[in-house]
Amino acid sequence: MITATLIASYLSLFFGILGIIILFISGIKAFIQMIKLELFKDETINFDDLRVEFASKILFVLDFFIVADLIKTVFDPTMDQIITLGIIVAIRTVTSYSLNREINNTKK
Repeated sequence: MITATLIASYLSLFFGILGIIILFISGIKAFIQMIKLELFKDETINFDDLRVEFASKILFVLDFFIVADLIKTVFDPTMDQIITLGIIVAIRTVTSYSLNREINNTKK
């Protein structure tokens, strides 16, 4: 029998894996562009644009991870899960804020 908890578990796993895949692909893409920039002196690639693009992808992926944790916590609301979610959201919020400031400063 399929329960809401089981569906939530699969959804949480799905969003977590999706975030990892996006982060992996973005990291590989940024690495390749960095190699082109450093080794082949490709002048079509701007380092600041590369940083902004990769930081934006990291922020996007953080949202997937928060969604995965929220789904998991809503359907299994133990005090440990709630505390863990609160800590994770706080850390990710600070990270998101820092990355947003970095992106905005780089764009100027």
